[in-house]
Amino acid sequence: MEQTIDNVTCATCGLICEDITLRVDNNRVVRVENACSLCEARLSNCSFDETPSATIDGRSTSASAAMERAVKLLANSRAPLVCGLASSTIETQRAAVALADHCGATIDPAIPMCHRDAMVAMQSVGVSTCT
Repeated sequence: MEQTIDNVTCATCGLICEDITLRVDNNRVVRVENACSLCEARLSNCSFDETPSATIDGRSTSASAAMERAVKLLANSRAPLVCGLASSTIETQRAAVALADHCGATIDPAIPMCHRDAMVAMQSVGVSTCT
């Protein structure tokens, strides 16, 4: 049964459009309305299927077992890397940066392609912002 999700916010680019409409059928986005081509490409055919919250070697496991495994891996790492934060919440990013700081990891924000040109431009010529 198709359902409609209104007022979806898109974070694909810096415009943060918040009037996107998704048509979802069988937990899969089948149509994106009121969106630019970047947003449409990103959200089309997305799935809302639930995935295990924690896995080890591709198998579902408890959060505590996954944490134990992560601690062992980080403790034995010579050059840990924290990456994939571009689609994370601020709270998740803060926790990841604190973890990276604690274990001496390098942080790679893994900025999406659509943001890289803007980031280079901001670093080269600056940006006017406010809060």
